[in-house]
Amino acid sequence: MRFVDARFRTAKWIWPAPIDQRLFNKFAQFRRVVNLKSVPKKAIVHVSADQQYRLFVNGKHVHMGPARGFQTNQPYDTMDIAPLLHKGENVIAAVAHTIGTGHFHYLNQNCAGFLLSGKIGGEDISSNGEWQSRIAPGYLKTITIG
Repeated sequence: MRFVDARFRTAKWIWPAPIDQRLFNKFAQFRRVVNLKSVPKKAIVHVSADQQYRLFVNGKHVHMGPARGFQTNQPYDTMDIAPLLHKGENVIAAVAHTIGTGHFHYLNQNCAGFLLSGKIGGEDISSNGEWQSRIAPGYLKTITIG
């Protein structure tokens, strides 16, 4: 995918493989576990998706986004997730949704993805191959006629 902002230099667009050529109305889940010896005062993350995401930290809903925009200037959200972290195992998770077709909110470019950049303490948690991902099984499949 396109869109590179300095805040995302270590992050990669991710989506479960193989990417289906029929991206119409697909949901994907993403997960990363981080073990902390201590909780940092701040843990700033920047998050985006093509097209929508919901971010969770330790099972608590954090944010839904991004704001409407075009892929040439991809919108993203910035938030501090430190208040939701604790010593030990922490789970950063997201559900991303791509409608897969153009409409008045979105110009489709036949792609899908989730993008997160940030550090917790000294650990880079940016989206990359270390994140687990899968097509979300709990959502209705696309219904086609013909």
